[in-house]
Amino acid sequence: MREKIRRVYVDNSVISGVFDKNDHPKRVKPFWDAVFNGKIRVVLSDVLDQEVKQAPQHVRDFYGTIPEFHVERIMSTNESDALAEQFV
Repeated sequence: MREKIRRVYVDNSVISGVFDKNDHPKRVKPFWDAVFNGKIRVVLSDVLDQEVKQAPQHVRDFYGTIPEFHVERIMSTNESDALAEQFV
């Protein structure tokens, strides 16, 4: 039986956390190892793409190494933007 690949939405903290100066890198390394080994498919949004463009170069470089075949991309909609506005 084939192992089911999990899909996980990733926000900026999981990407930039690789470079934090606390214990966050130790916690996110197993996650990213699983992504790069094809055990987890990351769900990345257009909002995250915009956030990463403003991040330091080393964060942008890491983001660029995520294999596209382990990525599912989602786009924001008017409905999701309206919901975000309600939360903010």
